[in-house]
Order: sequence, then structure tokens, then C-alpha cells
Amino acid sequence: MQCNDREKELYASHQLTDSASTWRSNYEYHYMAEFVEQFHKAHIPIGIMAQKRMEFLNLKQRNMCVADYMQQFTYLSRYALDDVNTETKKVEAFFNGMQDSLKFHLSGFKFATLHELVDDAIQKEETRTNLEESRKRYQMQQGGVVQRVTQGRMLTKMSV
Repeated sequence: MQCNDREKELYASHQLTDSASTWRSNYEYHYMAEFVEQFHKAHIPIGIMAQKRMEFLNLKQRNMCVADYMQQFTYLSRYALDDVNTETKKVEAFFNGMQDSLKFHLSGFKFATLHELVDDAIQKEETRTNLEESRKRYQMQQGGVVQRVTQGRMLTKMSV
């Protein structure tokens, strides 16, 4: 859904409760970014903001699927607004934290938006998962054939 800053502000302020709602009614601002910045200053201690920003900067996909990595990235990025204030910065930060194997498959492409990168990463991840499952099934089938042949030879040798 596309909203202008005023609509975002109205929606966001409607969600506030208790002291945050009181704070909103006493605060004037002109842009959504200013609202977010002032809200963070008023309600989230600087130490926590710094800690969460470091978590964001150190975030790696490791063994998470792309969708889970994206969820963590989105959650922690709210604490690192200067690090993700353009699409280019978002793409670069997300890409840098991805698994090396996915980075390898995506490294030759240019992504204008984070959405494009995530879509391609999910497709590559699915392809890789399907390939690994096929390889495992094949190896299991081959292992079963080798095992039966080996057992047959052992029986033959034993009966001689």
C-alpha cells in the first residue's frame, strides 16, 4: 500500500498507546522521518539503539532461509536508519550479509531495489534446495543398489 507521509503519520499515531500516545499529542513535526527519529529519541534509550544498530551491522544469514534473514534484516534496520536510507544501501547491506553460496550466484547482477534482490535470492535458494534434495535421493538410491550388490556378493561367497 502506498501512503504519503501524512497518511503514514496518522496510521502510526493511531497505533500508539499510553505514554507514546501522550508524547505524540505534544509533539509537532513535518515529515515522517522526523517523527520516527523523534519517537526513537523519546522512547528508546540511546544505548539500546546503538546495540541494535551493531546487531544490524553484524547480521549474517548463516543457516537462515532468505525469508527469515529478510525478516531479521527488516526488524533490525529500524535501528540503523542512516545505514539503509537509500535502496542502494539496503541492497548492499542485505547482499553483504548473505550466505557465500547465494552471493556467488547473485554477484553478476545489479539490483535496483532490495525487493528485486530478495526475489532473486529466494528463487536461487529454492533451486539450490531442490538440487540438494535430488542429489540426496540419487545418492540414497545408488547407495541402496551398492548395498544390495555387496550383500549379494557376501552371500555368494559364504555359500561357496
